[in-house]
Amino acid sequence: MIKPGSLRFSKTGFFREIKNINRKNGVIKLDITLKRQNRVLTVYLKGELDHHAVSKVKETIDLQLVKMPVSQLILDMSAVTFMDSSGVGLIVGRFNKMKSLGGSMKIKNPGFSILKVLQMSGLSRLMEIS
Repeated sequence: MIKPGSLRFSKTGFFREIKNINRKNGVIKLDITLKRQNRVLTVYLKGELDHHAVSKVKETIDLQLVKMPVSQLILDMSAVTFMDSSGVGLIVGRFNKMKSLGGSMKIKNPGFSILKVLQMSGLSRLMEIS
């Protein structure tokens, strides 16, 4: 079992870090799992991406981009159950950061409701969503 905040490296260069972002009542709201292969960082989000979680997600991604720059950032949103405008802001901010670093960003596997938010916000015109 990987404990929150732990970091494990494998021979292939993958790593997994899980951070739990808790509500005041202690219920886990969002899990972040990171996987890096070559110069691609994939961030797997599970739970609710709202104003309570966004600052920790931003901090986690930005720290990884500083530690080891990547050419592509992928947000896997297959397990995101809710996203509000602060989630859209997080995505726009990471898109702009990747663009300033000469990289790219894409979103993978959003559920139907998350895809609708991404389309209504215009993010589908900025980056690949698959």
